[in-house]
Amino acid sequence: LPRLVTRPLSKQTHTHTHTHTQMFHTITMMNPLFRNIAWCGSILDYGFVLLRYFGPTEYKFFHHGFGNTQEYFDTFASTMKELDQGTYKHVLNGRDIRYETTRKHKNGIITTQDGYFLSPLANHLPKESAYCKFTLVRPINENNNKDDNRNDEASVYILMLPATGEMGKSERLEMATKLAQTHGWSSVIVTAPYYASRKPKDQNLFFLHTARDLLFQSQGIIEESSALARYLLAKSPQTRVCFTGFSYGAAMAACSSSLCLKAGDDGSRMSCAVYVGSASPCPFADGMLENGIDWDALEKDQREEQPITIREQLHGEFYKTQLKLVKADASNRLSAVFGYAMRNDLFIRPRYAKELQDQIRECLNDDYCMQWIPGGHMMAALMRPMLHKNLIENTVQAMLSKKLK
Repeated sequence: LPRLVTRPLSKQTHTHTHTHTQMFHTITMMNPLFRNIAWCGSILDYGFVLLRYFGPTEYKFFHHGFGNTQEYFDTFASTMKELDQGTYKHVLNGRDIRYETTRKHKNGIITTQDGYFLSPLANHLPKESAYCKFTLVRPINENNNKDDNRNDEASVYILMLPATGEMGKSERLEMATKLAQTHGWSSVIVTAPYYASRKPKDQNLFFLHTARDLLFQSQGIIEESSALARYLLAKSPQTRVCFTGFSYGAAMAACSSSLCLKAGDDGSRMSCAVYVGSASPCPFADGMLENGIDWDALEKDQREEQPITIREQLHGEFYKTQLKLVKADASNRLSAVFGYAMRNDLFIRPRYAKELQDQIRECLNDDYCMQWIPGGHMMAALMRPMLHKNLIENTVQAMLSKKLK
């Protein structure tokens, strides 16, 4: 395990969390072998290369080519125009969301409740993805023992977004359960467009048909998550929301929180925990994920001769989508943003993590500082149950320690 350099926890942090973190620091400081193992763990990232040489075509990204990417850029420009003019109207109320039956889990420690609402981008998504689906996870206590979610005024909600390929929710549900049990925080586990129950029937697993699908998937989860956050913040003046995710989910968490800021929501009531992310989809075209792309299909779909390679063309399309494009007024910033990045990551190369760090400072919080950990992307995935949870705890505690506006 790597040695971490994390910010001090606030005095409100539970003894359990503090002891766990100190133990982790002690072990890694005393035994450099753990740091060497973490560094060697980056070798695990090379396993994805096998998909390039042995994976069937239908199990690769973009095997239908680029798709109509201009449709996405027109939609994105329209959204930014609405935000700039103050006419952005995607705000949820109780009538917009439909809930299913509440269920008890983990020996009665938590309740879960599935919900859904019409996505702001429903007209641009497949019919299977038209409704945003999520799971609300809440602790059971004296103030929260009813099935009616409208009576829930939890002080903290963790908005958990999925990583690339994270079609299930078991790992996030486990984190949400521990956070509910230890701190009494609620969580919302969001399902991305094109994933799980929102997956088109003709799509294989999480391998999106076109580059256009990836761009709309990104914009979809950004607007859906920000709509959920604004709905939760409206529950009570004391409610606070922390956006978080791993990899692709971390990038979407940063963008979603920035959209809320740009829409005028109170940044002192929001925070963001960025676990190994980037500022754009560029790592798809420049990293290990490029081995999972059907480059031949993209080559065939090229509409006209370009003076650049297909790889450069795809990278250029993705580079047009950046966190900094959703920049809010400098007077409105998140109360806290903490993040981890992997030094030896072959999926999200360090330069993209550094790019995210710079753009977070510009858009979300001037004091933000990325904490670098030795190891690769697969090592981050293996250590996620401990490190991601620790990151969320530190971020929320920092948010709670600051006064509201």
